[in-house]
Amino acid sequence: QRKGIGVAQYLTVHGKQEIDVHLEAIYSSAERTYRWIRQYSGSPMELFRAFKFDPVGVHPFAGHALNVIEQVNQTATYLVALEAARLLFDLHPEEPGYVIAPGAYMSHPLDIMSITEGQVGAETFAAVDPRNNNKLKKDLMKLATRAERNRYVFFSSPLHPETKRRIELEVNGVQVWSVATSL
Repeated sequence: QRKGIGVAQYLTVHGKQEIDVHLEAIYSSAERTYRWIRQYSGSPMELFRAFKFDPVGVHPFAGHALNVIEQVNQTATYLVALEAARLLFDLHPEEPGYVIAPGAYMSHPLDIMSITEGQVGAETFAAVDPRNNNKLKKDLMKLATRAERNRYVFFSSPLHPETKRRIELEVNGVQVWSVATSL
């Protein structure tokens, strides 16, 4: 179930099959943008301008036009959140589902929250290096004050391309995991 896509931008998933459906929507929007890029005939700088400023990309779920840079950022954000939720279903098989709201800021306090209140809370992000902009540190600090029984930070990074628990990065009882995505 997708609610407020384009506004609040959150999903509710009740199993891995629903995650796969959402991933297919992301891949479909990427395919549409890829087809546009392949047919593009302007100069390299005109192409970069279009990527940055023109609504030639596609929102990963809602399908409305947006710039390619934003599509890439949102795609990476949703991929890591969905793959993190997939892992959470393995780690917490008793949990009936998760609300996924990466980057939604005001609409939900965390990027992933269990449907069962107080059980699981997580922050997610994608970055070249998880230390960039102190993102990992900020997420760990945020989760340190949370009351959820199980707290996580999940990240996607080419420096850590596999799904693996990163015990060396953990503090305050918050588990840290790198997650493999299709990017």
